[in-house]
Amino acid sequence: MALSLINLNIQGGIEYSSLITFLKNNSSTDIFCFQEVFNNGHTNRPVFKKARMDIFHQIENVLPNHQGIFYPEQENEEGVAMFISNNVHVGKEGWLFIHRWENIAQADGRVLTRILQWARVINKGKEYTICHFHGVWQREGKNDTSERLKQSPITSRFI
Repeated sequence: MALSLINLNIQGGIEYSSLITFLKNNSSTDIFCFQEVFNNGHTNRPVFKKARMDIFHQIENVLPNHQGIFYPEQENEEGVAMFISNNVHVGKEGWLFIHRWENIAQADGRVLTRILQWARVINKGKEYTICHFHGVWQREGKNDTSERLKQSPITSRFI
C-alpha cells in the first residue's frame, strides 16, 4: 500500500477547532505537510492576529504517533512542518531556500523568504522523497511573476 499524505496551509491555526478535529479524524495518515506553522514564534502581521504561536507543539500533542519536523522561513516567524508517522522510516530530511530575503524589512512586507522542506522516507522497502513549500505570496494575486517563476527550476533541480 502506498503512503498517504495530506498537505495543508494551516494559517497559523486560526481555525483551531476545525484543524484539531480534522487531524484527529485523519491521524492514521502517514505524512502531513503544513505551511504557515508557528513554533513559539511571533509576528506583527495583522493576518496572523488570531494565530497560535505554539501551533506546532499543539499538533505534536494531537499526533503523538508522528515525528514533527519544523523549519522557520524567517527567524521567529512562521515556517513549514512535516509530521511523519513513526511507522515510516525517515532517512534524511532538510530544507533549501527557493526564495530569499535576508529579512522581511528588505521585502517591504511584500514577498517573504520561502523554503522547500523535504524528507527521504522508506516505507515497505521503497524510498520516497517528499517535498512541500509555501509558494511566493504577493499582494497582487496569483499571477506569475519573476519571483514565482524562479521557484520552479530550483524545485525541479532539487528533485
